[in-house]
Amino acid sequence: MTVYYHVDAAQFAATGSGHLLLQARGQGFGGGYFDHGGQPWDEGGSFLATTHQVVYCKE
Repeated sequence: MTVYYHVDAAQFAATGSGHLLLQARGQGFGGGYFDHGGQPWDEGGSFLATTHQVVYCKE
């Protein structure tokens, strides 16, 4: 999993324990693999980060 923060530590800490809105999207599935991306926003509408992960599911 890779996370890229788009705010500094002070802005991230100001989010506190409030709710987050997370937009998530599965982008490709097949052969036991999938990738997934996400973007969280805080309650005030500030864009916080992007995340991406590639997953392999072994049967």
